[in-house]
Amino acid sequence: MKPVTHGSTGIASITISERDNRIIVVPGANHALTPEDLDSCESVIAESDVCLLQLEIPLPVVERAVSLAHRHGVRVIVNPAPAQPLPPSVLEQASFLTPNEHERTILFDKMDEGAFADKLIVTEGAKGVRIWQDGQERLIPSFQVPVVDTTGAGDTFNGALAVALAEGKPLDEACRFANAAAALSVTKLGAQAGMPRRQEVESFLSRQKESH
Repeated sequence: MKPVTHGSTGIASITISERDNRIIVVPGANHALTPEDLDSCESVIAESDVCLLQLEIPLPVVERAVSLAHRHGVRVIVNPAPAQPLPPSVLEQASFLTPNEHERTILFDKMDEGAFADKLIVTEGAKGVRIWQDGQERLIPSFQVPVVDTTGAGDTFNGALAVALAEGKPLDEACRFANAAAALSVTKLGAQAGMPRRQEVESFLSRQKESH
């Protein structure tokens, strides 16, 4: 942890409608993080099973984190949110890219995404998540649940995906686990408050198996 005295803590203001949400972010101290800060904790990254990143910190910091993880053979998940194009080094060294449909169009813009298809895990809301394995496109369906608030569903998905991959689950199984976590998150109000505990996800998946 690095105290910052020349700025405020980052905040996000969230507005919710019947169908969707909008988030206004003021990064504050988040943008005080530097690549050099990461160099001082390289050993922590080296000992990790998975490195999960998003774009609410400066892009040079993301680049350095990806580079350090790649150097030590640590798998990297990059959630490109808020959406922006990524440097070639990040696209090439990341193990997985997890955009939603909107972020996907910005991420690649006029680039050919075909070269990165095996890294893509595209979240498509209520439809599920789209992956590519051995050149084959596959949709891992979402679970049907009553929706209260979708805020934080993407964060929940990415966190659960990282856990499942760190535990050695194959990609399709990891995505199903992450789908379950994200589904549970939208049944409650709030981003952090909606995130389920591990036991809730496992119980939910067990009930799904019993009903089929």
